[in-house]
Amino acid sequence: MDKKVKSRQVLYLSYVVVVTIILAFFIACMGSSLKARAVTESHRSKKVVSVICVKEGDTLWSIATDFYTEDYRDINELVKEIEKCNGISEHIRIGQNLYIPHYKQI
Repeated sequence: MDKKVKSRQVLYLSYVVVVTIILAFFIACMGSSLKARAVTESHRSKKVVSVICVKEGDTLWSIATDFYTEDYRDINELVKEIEKCNGISEHIRIGQNLYIPHYKQI
């Protein structure tokens, strides 16, 4: 009889351990999912286009710096996008209107 009781206790403990591991895994997954959702919701942005007039001293890099957000990999990505959107490469002139695609937080 003692063997039966001991066998049941071992089986019960095994069951408790397995259920605990499953619950811990489930809670960890839920926690990371909620955290990812909170980060996404707190950083909602949409892409918009602004028009600016180039002033003396402006460069593509200085303009891109004004509109840069973390939605871009780096500032170079935004500079390239401005160039593409305006059909230009590097050179801008005072008084020129530029379309600036950028992200705006909503």
